[in-house]
Amino acid sequence: MRRYNTYSICIIFALSISLIIIGTQYVDNTLYFKSSEHWKSIKVIIKVEDGKDTYMQEIPINLFHNVSETATNKEDIYTITNTNQSQGSALINNASILTHKETHLATNIENILDKARSDIRQQLSNFNLSYSGAHSLEDLVMESGGHPIRTLVISSWRSGSTFLGDLVNSIPSNYYHYEPLLMYGTKQLRRPTDATEALSIVRRMFKCNFEGLEEYFEFESKDLSLFSHSTRLWDYCKNEKSNDLCFNADFISRMCKLFPFQSMKLVRLRLSLVDEILNDNELNVRVILLMRDPRGLMQSRRHRRFCELVVRFEDLALKPDTTTQKILDFMRVDGRKAFDEFLQSHTNMEVAGVHSTFKVTRNIPFKWKYTLDYNYVKDLQIACKEAMRLWGYKMVYNETHMMSNEFNPVEDYTISK
Repeated sequence: MRRYNTYSICIIFALSISLIIIGTQYVDNTLYFKSSEHWKSIKVIIKVEDGKDTYMQEIPINLFHNVSETATNKEDIYTITNTNQSQGSALINNASILTHKETHLATNIENILDKARSDIRQQLSNFNLSYSGAHSLEDLVMESGGHPIRTLVISSWRSGSTFLGDLVNSIPSNYYHYEPLLMYGTKQLRRPTDATEALSIVRRMFKCNFEGLEEYFEFESKDLSLFSHSTRLWDYCKNEKSNDLCFNADFISRMCKLFPFQSMKLVRLRLSLVDEILNDNELNVRVILLMRDPRGLMQSRRHRRFCELVVRFEDLALKPDTTTQKILDFMRVDGRKAFDEFLQSHTNMEVAGVHSTFKVTRNIPFKWKYTLDYNYVKDLQIACKEAMRLWGYKMVYNETHMMSNEFNPVEDYTISK
């Protein structure tokens, strides 16, 4: 009997201790976890929606209690089942605890965007924005409800479009959409379904909406060198490859909306389709049609009268100062200094590679005179006679005439309105 009473006392004592511990857990206003080490790397993040703005905000972890653990490691998600409303004036209806990795990425994105905003303001501190019809930078920034200056370069393959695209991109704080239709391959988009899809991509990118463009991101991820042309974006995400920021639609959309100037280069979109973009008053895009002598280009291009500015590659190469000033006047951008620096670095040296824009540009336009067979040139002239006459390209009549140093293949031209 005595032994039985001893056992009873021990059991009652153990139960009492257990009840004390359990009671302490539920009266404490702080979080209680079985493994405190497990939660040291966890932060509480809430998504705050304030009118049009949405942002992530870290809050003290002791605002919450009765947290149900639904995962087994710090890589998983934990759900808050109740909130302590006595601390803090705001009522938090929905919240989630993000992992350390997710928190780091969200914080990193905000830091990058803050740096981009600061860099843009610094780059444009002495920029004449009134030339673009703006009273302040905010007038041209989508993030602030403004309307950026958008420029579209249309051309064909091997026409000097990469050079002109990089030239336009030399303007400070310009966001460059480099060949967004590359995923369609080396072809012009003629099928109605392809054309409709391509126009949608162009519009969405000019509006900085990259959501739903998985196919575009998948293609771009296969060749990171494509981002070398989109320098403003690549400068910020090239060191964050592990987070795939360059392929994060939300990040790129927000980054794009910071820039007052946007440009895009296309060689796959037919000119007949560009009319739809020009008629989009919301975009207010300025279109530059880049032409090149078909004997140097080895392709023909039908003309369209609705293009407001036509640039011949030969004029860009031989008369860079006057031609680029026409481009700046058309774009309404005060980029003379940026253009001069670009021309100085890209026209006085040559770097190997057919796609390089670092070449002795003055020698490029007429290189065909000494490398093409005359019979081939004659066939090109027959096929492109109308376009050559329209754009001021003179015919050659024999091989001697073609190779003569006295023969200048270009002359002045006018476009009938």
